[in-house]
Amino acid sequence: MNCPSDQLKHQCFYIFKLGNNLFMRNNISIKILQQLLKNSKKSDRELAKAVGISQATFTRRRKQLERKIIQEYTITPNLYELGFEILALTFIRSVPPATKEGWGELLEKGRQSMAKYPNVIFSSKGEGLGMGSVVVSVHESYTSYSDFLSQLRQEWANTIIDTQNFLVSLKGEHTAKTFSFKYLADTLPKVIQKQL
Repeated sequence: MNCPSDQLKHQCFYIFKLGNNLFMRNNISIKILQQLLKNSKKSDRELAKAVGISQATFTRRRKQLERKIIQEYTITPNLYELGFEILALTFIRSVPPATKEGWGELLEKGRQSMAKYPNVIFSSKGEGLGMGSVVVSVHESYTSYSDFLSQLRQEWANTIIDTQNFLVSLKGEHTAKTFSFKYLADTLPKVIQKQL
C-alpha cells in the first residue's frame, strides 16, 4: 500500500504484524522509530523537529510505541574498550524433549539458566547447522569463554549432545561493520510495507 501523495503521507496508515500482534501505525510513527534508532539520546524536541511534528505529539506517540514496540533504551558500548576480547556464538544440539510440554519446561529451564550469566546478551531456540539453539555472549578472554562453556556443559550434562562455536575478536581490526541497530532505520519502512 502506497500513500497517494507526499502531502497525504502523514495521514497514510500502515498495518503490520510484530510477533502475534497486529499494529496500525501511520507514517509518523515509522519516522519516530527511525529517529530513535538513529539516536535516542537526542531530546524529544530535537527528534520532533527531525520528524516535522510538535514535541507534544512526538512525546505522546513515543509513549504509545513504548507500550508494544520499543522494548528498552540502551547504549551500544565499545565492548573491547570495556575489557571484552571475544564475542562468542555458541550453537547447541540437545536431546529433544519426549513431549510437547517438555519443550515448555526446557525453555523455562533455559531462561533460568541464562539469567545467571550477565555476559550472555542473547539466547534462543533456532535451527541450522544441525543445531537447535544459540547463545551469544561476550568474554574477557579465551579462558573465560572456555570456563563459561564448561559450566554450561556441566549444567546441561543430561541435555546437551554437541556444541559448536564461532568466536569473534572484539579488537575491531577485521570488523567490516560495527554492531548497531541504527542501520535498521533506513530499512524499517520497506520491511513494514512488505507486510501489508
